[in-house]
Amino acid sequence: KSTMMERLTKIDALTNLYNHKTFHEYLEFLYEQSVSQGMPLQLAIIDIDDFKMINDTYGHDKGDMVIRKVADILSESVTEDEIVARYGGEEFTILFTKKKLEAAYELLENIRLKIASQQYEDLDEKVTVSIGLQNLERDMCKTDFFQKTDMLLYTAKQTGKNLIFVEGITAGGENQQAENRKVSPEAP
Repeated sequence: KSTMMERLTKIDALTNLYNHKTFHEYLEFLYEQSVSQGMPLQLAIIDIDDFKMINDTYGHDKGDMVIRKVADILSESVTEDEIVARYGGEEFTILFTKKKLEAAYELLENIRLKIASQQYEDLDEKVTVSIGLQNLERDMCKTDFFQKTDMLLYTAKQTGKNLIFVEGITAGGENQQAENRKVSPEAP
């Protein structure tokens, strides 16, 4: 009974992924470990594009189906070294440990394409996601790490959706935005 109660406090009931609270516990622990031991750490925030329209058009049961399918793709695509959580609503997070930024990006690109190519029962729309990906830098506090990732997600959504925006893969400034768009083309 105690084990079951503990599981209920850590797991999101709809997706069977870690929940918001558990994500923050892992973020705290992994941030401290990364800072003290120089371990690589990246954070991705993933948001289902136009999710309100899916709920409004097809109903919340279809919205829940989409959330579960995206969660399944995320959990099937990662290794035991990554921490996947449902952050809330239609947002998910992944903490990457033991990966270089480029490897985390490649895994996310495969996830993005897989989600966009899925067929969803009774939906006429394609389901896509926007993603922000940030590498933990030496001078970043935990709050900056999360906020910078969230800003990258916001940029992906404002730039056209179905994109990954990454800090540190390409040159900075205006070129970065153009490059990130180029390396994350619209899914077929």
